[in-house]
Amino acid sequence: MQVTDPICRMTFDQGDAATTTEYRGRIRGFCCQSRRRRFEEDLETYADEG
Repeated sequence: MQVTDPICRMTFDQGDAATTTEYRGRIRGFCCQSRRRRFEEDLETYADEG
């Protein structure tokens, strides 16, 4: 399954994500931990991305 990092817009296989989180019933994949933290700090800004 392909996921798109909502911060940097990089697309990759979910299994290749450095980290993931679930939000609003969707799995979000991230290229690194710092992008996941940024997402979690500002959910409403990035929630509809990716």
